[in-house]
Amino acid sequence: MRPRVILLLERILRKVLRELFFRSPKNQGYDFLKAKHEWQRIPVAEIGYLESDALLRESDETLRQLFETAASKRYDPKGWRNYQNGLWEASGIQEIKGKHVFDFGCGFGIDSFQFAKNQNTLSIADIVPSNVELTARVLKLYGYDPRQNIGVTDTYPFFETREKFDLFFSNGVLHHTPKIREILLRAVECLKPEGEIRLMLYSDIGWKIATGSEIPDAKQPVMENPHFCQFVRFFDSVGNYADWYNEERLNLRIGDFLEIKKISYFTKDRRFLFAVLKPRKKS
Repeated sequence: MRPRVILLLERILRKVLRELFFRSPKNQGYDFLKAKHEWQRIPVAEIGYLESDALLRESDETLRQLFETAASKRYDPKGWRNYQNGLWEASGIQEIKGKHVFDFGCGFGIDSFQFAKNQNTLSIADIVPSNVELTARVLKLYGYDPRQNIGVTDTYPFFETREKFDLFFSNGVLHHTPKIREILLRAVECLKPEGEIRLMLYSDIGWKIATGSEIPDAKQPVMENPHFCQFVRFFDSVGNYADWYNEERLNLRIGDFLEIKKISYFTKDRRFLFAVLKPRKKS
């Protein structure tokens, strides 16, 4: 008999293949409730999109095996995502120790685990409650407890917190909402005086790879571009919104209140980037 985790992976693969071939996004505008429903299926590195509710019903052993498989694939320096340790270097995850980190869009908890392992205090948040519950359970499997489990809404203040953070960290999340500016304004309110923001976003080069077209004018709303739906589905088999970023586009969106300290492209083809941002000093 094949191990339960193998059977689970096979079931996931069949479902992902059906989605890839038979689903396509429709450009009907951003819908938070639809996004909340869609992102119950969390992306798990190189494995597929897994329903967090279903994962919560799995045994600790199965969940641990799946988590460790996903983490090893995400951070493999010979893999495409962390090619030559580009993800490690761009995100700076391994450098951050002894801080209070807010993992916004925690998903399966792969980054949350790294922060916890590096002796950081951790608060976790997601638009899907079962995703937060899943990350908290994964952390507890390894002896860690989040300081706060936080829900996310679509309107200000977006989330409630009892404390301020050293780092607002969001890996592959804020390119899926048109409210990136509003959410980051809220994030700044919750940072300690020397706090910073680190974001992973789809890059301008990712746009070219996904659509085969030139990088659009940085001022153009992404949904007005005829290649929008193609771009969305290239990167994800779920969800109905995605945007691209480079230094110019970020500055147009958030440059009046955040200073870009560093932008690092990663993966071999540079389809993703990490941006390190600091609040501008008030005059």
